[in-house]
Amino acid sequence: MADAATPTIDELAGEMIARGVRRVHVLAWRDLDDPDAGGSEIHADEFMRRWVEAGLEITHRTSAALGQPSTSERNGYRVIRRGSRYSVFPRAVGSEWVGRMGGYDALVEVWNGVPWMSPLWCRKPHITFLHHVHGPMWDQLLPRPLAGVGRALEARIAPPFSRKTLTLTPSEATRDDLLGLGFRPDRVVAVNNGVDPMFLPGGRRSSTPLVLCVARLAPVKRQVELIEAAVVARRRVPELQLTIVGDGPLRPALEARVAVHGAQDWVRFAGQTSAEPKGKEIDVSPGQPRSRVDAEVDPVPAADARCEQTIPRFPMSSDFHPPSRSCQDHGSTRLELREDPPRAANKSF
Repeated sequence: MADAATPTIDELAGEMIARGVRRVHVLAWRDLDDPDAGGSEIHADEFMRRWVEAGLEITHRTSAALGQPSTSERNGYRVIRRGSRYSVFPRAVGSEWVGRMGGYDALVEVWNGVPWMSPLWCRKPHITFLHHVHGPMWDQLLPRPLAGVGRALEARIAPPFSRKTLTLTPSEATRDDLLGLGFRPDRVVAVNNGVDPMFLPGGRRSSTPLVLCVARLAPVKRQVELIEAAVVARRRVPELQLTIVGDGPLRPALEARVAVHGAQDWVRFAGQTSAEPKGKEIDVSPGQPRSRVDAEVDPVPAADARCEQTIPRFPMSSDFHPPSRSCQDHGSTRLELREDPPRAANKSF
């Protein structure tokens, strides 16, 4: 949480403008309106909205999104959506070279697996934001041999060019990962994102054991492993319930997996929820009291697929609450799924 000695966003933006930096371009793989948008896109929208409110002019460049126009405006900043998931990288760089998107005074590269290689071509002030190192996730994202290319690009090819660039990341664990790739310690800063007040706990706990998963339904989120772990855990905890909140391309496969186990009566898919209005409650279990749960600020059992990768949260400010512990803090309230999920479930429950 910000204190009196911490400059406000308005003060920092005022200093930037005084130094001639008003127009900022933000390069990101996906846009918030993309069907596959997740925590990275929410994070980008949050800081861009705040920067606009502070007086900066923001242009957000991403790939094309299904059903969305090539240009639009959101929360005061301009959005340009052109190119496929792969072609967006060379197309965006080419557009910056020829000035097609207009002039800019500074650049933010959101490195989400595939880097924009901004240190090679950007000669203006620039920073990189990297949420986590993908590592073994490449095998879940791309088929071979593309997965190997992704790993090599992220771990071997791009780091030598980015080591001198100021890189921000939301956790000390990811900072350690970057240092392991050869990034300079003085150029990698962990900036905790905090937690939006809407996620503060409320209501009452469920009267029966309840596991709550809130994430986009995709292979990298490992809901399949969670279901398998819950099936094993339910043998020892017969009243156990599992509610999965979110939507995504993996939903049909997850529903089929639940059906195979005959678990439709205790595994529930709540679908995607909206962040508006603030304080909206999620009905996580039919017949149970409504509750709002966030494992980072309330000591409830939580599961992380790989604790080196932190949960994306919002940028910090005076109205955001810092989490009580990091993903690295393996207390009794957190279950790691690095090992075989059924074995991990047995240990936890």
